[in-house]
Amino acid sequence: MKYAKAQMSNGLTSLDLVSDTDTDSHFFRKLEELNIKLNSGQIELVRHRENFALVNAVAGAGKSSTVVSRLSYLNKIHKVDLSNVLLITFTKTAAKEMIEKAVKLGLNTKKELSKVTAGTFHSFFLKILRENGEERGILSSDKSKQITIKMITRSLGIDEKKYRPEDILSLISSCKNQLKTLKDYRKSDNCNLEIYKIWNKYEEYKRDKDLLDFDDMGLDCYHLLKSDPSLLESIRNRYQYIMVDEAQDTNLLQFEIIEMITAPKNNLVIIGDSDQCVFSFNGARIQNILNFPKRYPETKIIMMNTNYRSTNTILGLANDAIKKNKMRLEKESLASKQSSIYPSIKVYESADHEAAEITKKIKEKVKLEDAKYSDFAIIYRTNSNSRAIFEELLLSDVPFITSSTDDVFYENSIVKPLLAFLRVIADPYDFNAIGEVLPTMYIRKDKIVDIGKLQKQSPIARPIEHVLNLIDNQYAKRKVADKLSALKRIEDYKPIIALKVLREDYEKYLIGDDDSETTSLHREIIIETLDELENSSKRYEDIGSYIRFVNRVIKNAKKQKESKGFGNKDAVKLMTIHKSKGLEYKHVFGILMNETVLPHSSALNECSDSISPAQALEEENRLFYVLVTRAEEELNLSFVQQYRNKEAFPSRFITDYIDFEYGGYVADDGSEEEGDEEEVFDLWNPRRY
Repeated sequence: MKYAKAQMSNGLTSLDLVSDTDTDSHFFRKLEELNIKLNSGQIELVRHRENFALVNAVAGAGKSSTVVSRLSYLNKIHKVDLSNVLLITFTKTAAKEMIEKAVKLGLNTKKELSKVTAGTFHSFFLKILRENGEERGILSSDKSKQITIKMITRSLGIDEKKYRPEDILSLISSCKNQLKTLKDYRKSDNCNLEIYKIWNKYEEYKRDKDLLDFDDMGLDCYHLLKSDPSLLESIRNRYQYIMVDEAQDTNLLQFEIIEMITAPKNNLVIIGDSDQCVFSFNGARIQNILNFPKRYPETKIIMMNTNYRSTNTILGLANDAIKKNKMRLEKESLASKQSSIYPSIKVYESADHEAAEITKKIKEKVKLEDAKYSDFAIIYRTNSNSRAIFEELLLSDVPFITSSTDDVFYENSIVKPLLAFLRVIADPYDFNAIGEVLPTMYIRKDKIVDIGKLQKQSPIARPIEHVLNLIDNQYAKRKVADKLSALKRIEDYKPIIALKVLREDYEKYLIGDDDSETTSLHREIIIETLDELENSSKRYEDIGSYIRFVNRVIKNAKKQKESKGFGNKDAVKLMTIHKSKGLEYKHVFGILMNETVLPHSSALNECSDSISPAQALEEENRLFYVLVTRAEEELNLSFVQQYRNKEAFPSRFITDYIDFEYGGYVADDGSEEEGDEEEVFDLWNPRRY
């Protein structure tokens, strides 16, 4: 490991920093009785009353305790009516927990604290709209929106395979969050006419059904406040003290509205960490927090740089990694916990090997009573990276909870039809599987009923062959006959070879022959997922044994889903880095720390109009920082030599910290020969092997 441990904080608290002669000393003495001993930065935030303030907070800085303390301070010391306070949080849960924490603090009653308007941006915008006559229903379900987009796409005669509904919805959301309307999109240089038509029909659908979605809440609230000066004035008078938590994750629209209602009193406190801005795909603008002091030069900068979560060895790695970014508010985490245990980096042959070794280590620690299952978190870049560890934990009977709401890997919409071909080979009478493959041959799924009837009338060994009797077009019939011949030919192949044979046509079915027919992100997701399917099959010699394994995984996963309870259950936690934000665990495993995984290939290959390649890579490095700072006591990072049947290399974010020989790379021993120039780490040109 080539970095210094994080410096220790001075340990000074309100006991040392707030004198009994201070007029507000009784407030801090009361907090101390409740075992809340604030440091200098926290005290500065609690005492702040008027004008702009930016709280530059590191991970694990104790923000929530400080925010709730400030709520009580505003009321008890400054006599601020809590109905004049607006507290914006990133999630509904965070808002609820902060108010509950304030109630437990006991400095204010539950009734007093109920006056605080606390919630997400969306809940606040909707509150304003409802108070001003908005009666439309909420189109909140992602699945409902995706189905709607799919129906609209079909009704317009546009090939459904061209666009994923979630990509279209993401584009619409991005435009609205940048204050761009449908008309603005139509006039833009990058307008896609088909997407424009789909968006237009989507707006018509919502109007006809009297619905609005989350993006409409913000945009409609913005235009309402802009068009009604008296309403804006009343909102300004009501909310005279505003706090915005996780300010680095705000988008342009949200920030515009907050700035609008903050004026002219300007009693706005934004709390955030530029090093944890990781939601640009949802419209988050790191510039909101970076440019705030420039936009408002009178802003007070409050530094909360003591981390109460991680050890100084873990924070040393976090500090060293994130300082390579240029787009950030300068700071360095100070530690409150000392340790001699450094983060470990290990290399494994494959994702399956990695999963097996991690599972083994967790089981050993629990068996020795060194830890509980709930002390462990396994964190990865995207859900598609979790297949191997999910299966290993499941088949090893290790209790775990996953944050993903997605289906088990083998049941997802990309994998299921291709896997169905193997099911038909393993069991020619699996009519569910036959029905699943029909659309891939451009035959309606409901034709399975006709195949069933034909099989009943004229039983044959391979019922799927009845499909030929349902096709009139000779060209189409020849294509399907070729596919059925291929199925027969690969019956005795290893599953990985069979999947490779079937995959070429299947990819064309999903993507189309012309790469321009779908978004690059859609293509990438399909390819990644099918690579992972191949990878899962390589340890099996025949198709039957592989399908039995898949069935076992699906069965066990359903049992686990039905029986699992969230919250305090003693279970290993599995989650993406994005989902891990704000959480902490004693033992953290960061898996698949490989190039094209973290940083993700999408950041390496291309970027959107709103984010440059340099910005994309810095965001990937921020994700690495978020992962590292989830660990309280022990951090285990690992990379693999082979991933999805290709040679894999360690992530550029960990190469500086590898202290063993690997693949032609030998770790630097720290010595420098005379005349050597200091090496400069280049985030965009990683060390090669």
